[in-house]
Order: sequence, then structure tokens, then C-alpha cells
Amino acid sequence: MAVYLFISAVCLELIYTLLFILTIRRPGFRFWPPPKAFSWQFFLAWLMAGVVGAFCLFLGLLDYNSGFLPHILLRLPFAPVFSLVGTAIGCWGAAVFNLRSTLGLGKRLVTRGPYQFTRNPQCLCDSLNALGFMMLFDPSTESGARIQKRLQNDKIIWLTTVAADGTPQPNPTQSGSYGTANPSCSTASPPPAASRTLLAARACP
Repeated sequence: MAVYLFISAVCLELIYTLLFILTIRRPGFRFWPPPKAFSWQFFLAWLMAGVVGAFCLFLGLLDYNSGFLPHILLRLPFAPVFSLVGTAIGCWGAAVFNLRSTLGLGKRLVTRGPYQFTRNPQCLCDSLNALGFMMLFDPSTESGARIQKRLQNDKIIWLTTVAADGTPQPNPTQSGSYGTANPSCSTASPPPAASRTLLAARACP
């Protein structure tokens, strides 16, 4: 189910982006900002935004704590900070911009309040809230799962090219260490940080 929600959210965002590009490229077409209240553009834009937001919420709940971030107790103090800062910026921007303009129905250019520093504080609000949400729920992604698997299963090869005192080694030595998922593999401690170069990662045989 999570895969379908993710694909649906991405498709909706792509459609929204395409309609926005058409608004810029074609003078006779206008999607955002909508031409008037209660037009099809108005309802479609906010419907798509609401559906994508709901899908992201459900994705976080379905894939809770499945990523590779630290334990919830370690990331919990940071997640609310991003969300609170983002919400404060969004509320400030909405108060200065007023509700009608926030809905895309405004006609004036606003240059005060948060608009002195960024042209779209609402987008900044959304980005900070999304970052806080991701830190709190830690949902997995295909790339995140792949990184997590490699950190657990792969053998890390260290090629020692410089000694601890900085002297170049004419005959580099090699050592390796395995992830926690392969306790049966033989392990070797990597050389000191000052004397090693990370060469590559190779799957444990």
C-alpha cells in the first residue's frame, strides 16, 4: 500500500508541476494562481495539495521508524524544532499576506514581513515541516534501505597508503571490517584514521 501511495503522490506532484509550467508558457491558460474563487483551477489545486499531504502523512505512519536515522529518542528533540520554526514562518506569512492571497486569489505584491527575506515563506514553511516530519517518523525509501543494507552486509576495504606519522608507504597494506549482519565473516580492525584511505566496499563472500 505504501508503494501505491508514494507513486500516487509523485504523479500528482508531476501533474501539478506540468499545469504550473503551462500557466507560465501559455498566456491563454491559467492554473495557478486560479483565475477566480470556486473555479475548477481553485478546487483542483487545493484538492491535489490536500491529497498529497494526506498521502505523506499515511506514508509516515505506515513506514514509521523503518529508515536508517538514529533512535527516536535521539532525533525527537530536533524534529519539533524544524516543525515549530516552519509553522511560525508560515503563520507569519499568512498573517501578512491575508487568507485570500494565501489561497491564490490576491492581486497585490507584498514586500513586507517575511516577504522581505523570501518570496514564498509558505514553501519554506512546508519544507521545514516536511524535514521535521521525516526526522520524527523516519520512513524508509528505496535508496535509504539500500544504504542501510550495505552498511550492515558489506565488507569495507581499507588501503593504508600513509603511515600515522605521514610517511608514504611503498607497499600499501589492506584490512577489512564487516557489517553486523555477517558475524560469521572474519573481521579486521581498520588502521588509525590518520593512516588510512577508504578504498571501496565489497560484498562479504
